[in-house]
Amino acid sequence: MRYSPLRLTGCLILSLLSLSCGKKTDPVPLHSIPPAPISSLSYELDDKGVTLSWSLPTTTSPSSFSTEIKEFLVERAAYDVDDFCPDCPLRYGVIAIIPAREDQQLKYSYSEEELTAGYIYYYRIKTALGWRFSGSSSEAISFTWQEPLGPPTELESAAGDGIVALTWLPPAADLAGNPLSGPLNYQVYRSVAGNNFHPIGDLQTTPAFQDRQVTSNVSYQYRVKASRLSGGSGAVSDIIEATPQDATAPPPPEGLEAIPLPQGIRLSWNPSAAEDLAGYQIFRRAADEPEQTLTIVGRVTAPLTTFVDKPPEDIQVWYYAVKAFDRATPSNTSPFSAEIKTERN
Repeated sequence: MRYSPLRLTGCLILSLLSLSCGKKTDPVPLHSIPPAPISSLSYELDDKGVTLSWSLPTTTSPSSFSTEIKEFLVERAAYDVDDFCPDCPLRYGVIAIIPAREDQQLKYSYSEEELTAGYIYYYRIKTALGWRFSGSSSEAISFTWQEPLGPPTELESAAGDGIVALTWLPPAADLAGNPLSGPLNYQVYRSVAGNNFHPIGDLQTTPAFQDRQVTSNVSYQYRVKASRLSGGSGAVSDIIEATPQDATAPPPPEGLEAIPLPQGIRLSWNPSAAEDLAGYQIFRRAADEPEQTLTIVGRVTAPLTTFVDKPPEDIQVWYYAVKAFDRATPSNTSPFSAEIKTERN
């Protein structure tokens, strides 16, 4: 069979067209690979609601994948506890979209208020590169929202040497006025010199707490929040302030010696073992005076442990003793060292 040139040309065109048939999509660009999921989701409850916190995800993939995150999707599922089916799939919905900051901020948060008492809430976060590309969900966090408790009352403090002791009364009702029953937990919050409050110590099961991580002469502010053992949170108490004071004196100096010299009496002693040592006071009395009449005649600052005294020349026999003092305000002073006797040449 013979084909004309025109017929051959038509067949060739049809063949080429058939090779180009079918829908093609653009290849997925490398920078659109889904980012690593959030692995640091946590939450904190207060009397208003919940605050979710998370960090920019880390991944073993090239760092450019993480820096391409455009937004975070906050997803929530909520159920009445009485109707909740623990074996049924959870139905999540997006309740907020948090844009990622261009400065690559590492910490993010989202707060939700007006939660419903008696509901169980689930939250999770997704990272997204835009509406078409999102990563896997984070692990979910969950809690049952209960009517917030009222604040603890009559918060009091007693500051001592290296300690602030706190006591308070439990809340009598929740914020809706319902009386409380059953044990509670308490979280103590502390601010140093007027800075932000941070939780300190473990949850307390009794309305008392001792803070031993304090520094003398530093102002601390405290407040307390109660929570049910079964969950939920409460309002914080009023703020109370306390300033611990150093009341521990240095140990008395030891090894006091006296050497008569033409220019006076040279005294020396061993250093006092006190971390906050500031210096020493030198005392003397004449031989015919009682011990309680020791009079201060000099003062040196640490680390000096020597002093030259020039007593009146008409008295030959003298008694000396030394005290150590610290940097507290007012300073704490040690007992007298052992008294020594010396005689002028």
